[in-house]
Amino acid sequence: MSLFEEMIGLPKKRRSLQELLSEFDVSLKQGGLGPVACATLAGDSDLVKTLVSAKASANTRAPAMPEFHNTSGMTPLHIACYFQSQNLQLLKTLLELRADVKSSNAMLAPPLHYCRSTGALQLLLENKAGINDTGKTLARWRPVQVAAGLNAPSEVLASLLELRADITVPVLTHLAYASFCSNSRRSAQLLLDGRADINQRFPVEGLIGLCQSMARLVLRGFKDAPDFLKVVADVDSTPLGFCAMFGNEDLLVVLLAARADPAISNSRNLRPIDLASCEIIRDVLRDPMRHIYLFEHEADLVEESF
Repeated sequence: MSLFEEMIGLPKKRRSLQELLSEFDVSLKQGGLGPVACATLAGDSDLVKTLVSAKASANTRAPAMPEFHNTSGMTPLHIACYFQSQNLQLLKTLLELRADVKSSNAMLAPPLHYCRSTGALQLLLENKAGINDTGKTLARWRPVQVAAGLNAPSEVLASLLELRADITVPVLTHLAYASFCSNSRRSAQLLLDGRADINQRFPVEGLIGLCQSMARLVLRGFKDAPDFLKVVADVDSTPLGFCAMFGNEDLLVVLLAARADPAISNSRNLRPIDLASCEIIRDVLRDPMRHIYLFEHEADLVEESF
């Protein structure tokens, strides 16, 4: 509802405190989604100020919802970084109202990781967010990893790299996750130019290792296990392996053209071709040179058109 006007092309609606409480059926509560989160989704910085003045919390934690990647704990600042990243006034307002730039949990990274504009990124860094902060995440995710996995604009990745984001971590595997990504080629080239390890297997340790072991046990007993368990079982694969699992043909060809090694297997001795989720991916891996030629020819045509 907060984004209703934006979705259908109408001017943003400015709501009073009473209108917000009525339309969204919320109270000035301290937990759950909360009115400040609703006002943040609507991009209304004045209403955010009014709500906080009326004792609403600027640091509520939303429950897990599909719109929030099924991750619980998103604060208004997380929501602003992801859904209203161009609205710097809104972000400034939240920060002035002491929104927590460090808020995170085991599965949710700090707000900086979700920025989708360079302005938002810079603003959070000026307010003591960390360029390589992992927060409380069990997997120790860096901002550059989450940005890649959530298909952040290429300029955001470029800015992270300019600011010396750590890319010794397996960032290309996260980019492979964004199989829906329209800019994976540009993002991949940025990461490769920054010397990201093209053949780096995803490290398995701690809780991730335990989850992998459990997933493998389930796969032995159930042939029709959910696909996500297969990914967990083979999480220690290379970027090519992740491209194969997620069906990311574009990035697969980009990495092969950059000389990624398709013969490297994971700890189950499965190569990318063994992990392929569809015949198209297997076809690319059987005859990479043909697909690399087509990719490079297409790139030349695009360059000539400019």
